[in-house]
Amino acid sequence: DPDLAVALWKTGFHELRKMAPMVADKNRFTPQLMDAWTREFASWDICDGVCFHLFRYLPFANEKVFEYAASEDEFVRRTAFSLIAGLSIVDKKSDDEKFTAYLPLIEKYSGDPRNFVKKSVNWALRQIGKKNKTLYLRALETAEKLAATENKTAQWIGKDALREFRDEKIIARIK
Repeated sequence: DPDLAVALWKTGFHELRKMAPMVADKNRFTPQLMDAWTREFASWDICDGVCFHLFRYLPFANEKVFEYAASEDEFVRRTAFSLIAGLSIVDKKSDDEKFTAYLPLIEKYSGDPRNFVKKSVNWALRQIGKKNKTLYLRALETAEKLAATENKTAQWIGKDALREFRDEKIIARIK
């Protein structure tokens, strides 16, 4: 119910904003509405919930990743990386190159020290690496590069991703 979704969103109430993407119609949701909602994100749970319940299913989500990553706004940038994480889970049809194209974004913004950005960049890298063996190797290489940098935020992202990538359960699943 797209009208109900917009009405829930417009209330501004946290709990109702969590419900809005669950009743939105992904076939009638526009890039303009996506931009409007994204500009209003003020918490990680609303951002991630909207990305997971709605944005990752939109046909223009991939384009928005690159647009939103370049934003200086903390939650707009988080949206880009939350979308990458979500797309890495749900998008089973795209080839590996789509996800490989996200790795330079991860490298570029891995130095953003803001907590909500840092954690979403890390999450995106880890989800790409868990998709398949090819992407695992590429994400592992990115994580190693980040872990070896001078930037403390990028180091944290790289080391945390490496810890997960080296987990025996993850390695067994990827093989």
